Amino acid sequence: MRAVIILIAVLLGYAQVSAAGDAAAGESKAEACAGCHNAVVSLKGSGADAIAGQMKAIRSGDKDHPPGLAELSDEDIAEIAAYLDGA
Repeated sequence: MRAVIILIAVLLGYAQVSAAGDAAAGESKAEACAGCHNAVVSLKGSGADAIAGQMKAIRSGDKDHPPGLAELSDEDIAEIAAYLDGA
């Protein structure tokens, strides 16, 4: 039984890691955000899920934001969010 619990914990941990974006790839993609957000709002450390959720809400039109997010894929958003979360 203990082995089953350990296996489940490992698999859940792997699923969380594999669902996260590639922070290194997100660094270059986040450069476009830096012009406004480094001077106005610090996104760094806000949590990847929160950042990705906000970016998807903006992309869908649920939140107002200057243009630019409409072209981003879910993968782009995950990578940018991962970078900002760990930066």
